[in-house]
Amino acid sequence: MRHGRALFALCLFATAVGSYAQGKAVYKVQLPDGKIEFTDTPPPDAKILGIIQPQPNVTLPRPPTKAATPGSPAPRSSGLDATTREVEQAERALAEARRARDAGREPREGETIGIKGGGVRTTPAYEARQRALDEAVAQAEERAKRAYDARNAAR
Repeated sequence: MRHGRALFALCLFATAVGSYAQGKAVYKVQLPDGKIEFTDTPPPDAKILGIIQPQPNVTLPRPPTKAATPGSPAPRSSGLDATTREVEQAERALAEARRARDAGREPREGETIGIKGGGVRTTPAYEARQRALDEAVAQAEERAKRAYDARNAAR
């Protein structure tokens, strides 16, 4: 049993390092059944417990590309590299928008009103803030989709 736990921990670590090296965020999530997992794409019904972001200016070395000769077309990898960077930036922006939306779910001071007879309800200001947070996520998702489409076209 002891070796099984060590192997499981090693597998989790390897997954986290692999995702981290690829420039993806690693999420620590709690599933509805209480299990804790590390993943690069959190399930929609999971509670995010933490996020590990890769360092923005750290890049892995790339293999050298063949130099273009005068009159020859530019290497295809330069366009692919640019679209890959855009995908990474779009993924970071999407993760940040989702994090902001999740952090903004709780009403702030002044965003609730007491109801006659007991209870509270949210104000229009709270609803407007939620719509803005949801819209930011939708825009980030659209940017990520465009980035993925551009990268796929460059391949």
